[in-house]
Amino acid sequence: MERIDFQAVFIDLLWLLGAAGALATFSYHDWKRSVLNQSWRHNWKLPGVLFPLNLSLTILCLGVTLNRETSYASAPWWQTAIGLVITSVFGVQTYLYWRNRSDQ
Repeated sequence: MERIDFQAVFIDLLWLLGAAGALATFSYHDWKRSVLNQSWRHNWKLPGVLFPLNLSLTILCLGVTLNRETSYASAPWWQTAIGLVITSVFGVQTYLYWRNRSDQ
């Protein structure tokens, strides 16, 4: 009988939540855009769209990077480094949009 690897389950949950969050953000803001008769170009400038999208992408990238690092055949160091850089960029953008969003 095999045991459940809860670390792997948690890491897989991270990237799944990130992907679901990104899809939910697109879906909700597409509906909102159509109701308010706005363009996507206008919505891409709003922190209310960019904050949840960047948060979801941060979680997604973190989950993918950790998944590659903890798998049976771990990724080369440079792939992990690139994943952490991309995760950090999305994390900084998330913070900046959150700060800008709370000022409104």
